[in-house]
Amino acid sequence: MTSKILERSINEFFEVQQLSDQTILKPNRKVKMKILDEGLMQTRRAGFKSHMNTALLCFSRAAGWLAHYYDSIDSKAPILRPQELYL
Repeated sequence: MTSKILERSINEFFEVQQLSDQTILKPNRKVKMKILDEGLMQTRRAGFKSHMNTALLCFSRAAGWLAHYYDSIDSKAPILRPQELYL
């Protein structure tokens, strides 16, 4: 009984996944990575080598996390998180 329920839910999941891939991702459409390219160009202009991209990303993420942490301590307000609508 549980295997049939599990199989049905897995099949439904893959049907929804396939529909979302067809409608959202739009196959045969190239994705433009303009923001990433501009960010990489600015790091090159600043004098960083291309092998430093991962470290720069980690440092910037860590700075953002620390800013959220210190803000939550100072203001006693909850950290704001973006809300998503899941269909």
